[in-house]
Amino acid sequence: MSPCLRSTTRAARALIVSNGCVFESRHNYLVQVSELATATFIGPDNKPTIRGLIIAGAADLKSELHTDLLDPRLKAIVMKLLDLAYGGKQGLEQAISNSADILTGLRYLEEKKLLSELLSRIARDSGDYCLGPAALMRCLEVGAVHTVLVHENLKVNQFTANQEDMEAIAQLAQSTGIVESEAESVLDFDMLSWLVDHSSRMGVEHLEFICDRTPEGSQFCKGLGGIAGLLRYQVVDPSQFEDLDGSTVEDDDAFL
Repeated sequence: MSPCLRSTTRAARALIVSNGCVFESRHNYLVQVSELATATFIGPDNKPTIRGLIIAGAADLKSELHTDLLDPRLKAIVMKLLDLAYGGKQGLEQAISNSADILTGLRYLEEKKLLSELLSRIARDSGDYCLGPAALMRCLEVGAVHTVLVHENLKVNQFTANQEDMEAIAQLAQSTGIVESEAESVLDFDMLSWLVDHSSRMGVEHLEFICDRTPEGSQFCKGLGGIAGLLRYQVVDPSQFEDLDGSTVEDDDAFL
């Protein structure tokens, strides 16, 4: 074998070995990504903790991950595969930008479901909802609120409450920064910020921000005041009920 041929053969073998190492490294990388995705997005109940997954990347890496290596439970909720021209932070920003239609649609459906539930309870007059800041505060005080719906740009810095509302809210004022103004029935505070800081302490499991850019959101923000609560149980105003002897029912018996 001539020296030139031997040199070419060695170069070909080196190229094959090099390509093999590249493919092996590529495969190992995708395996690590798949394992990390499973550990991050699959909960203790063996179900996804997210509702949708978007896979973005350059070349064929994302397709290989989706087709061959991704956990089947996550593969079932993949919403889109995106081609990116960049990596790192710039690539992430591009992925978010290119997924705006999907992300907006998801949020719209979620808002629509929540508002449909609220309107259904109002139509049934079920009593397991509340409207307006004063009613919400009274229900928060007794731990009855499961979900708070609030306009994302709510501008409630002051509202008027009747005497019964004031008595119910008074216990919250000392610990959560609500300030009573000179008028006895007026409360001064930034309600949106207060809900963000304190709603979880009041037993609220979900604080949902509603936009006014959809028909349902606009109806909620303009027609219903932009703030409401979905309750765990019906909350009854004790002043509406009396015993047979004419005395008012005790508070503990009034909340069913």
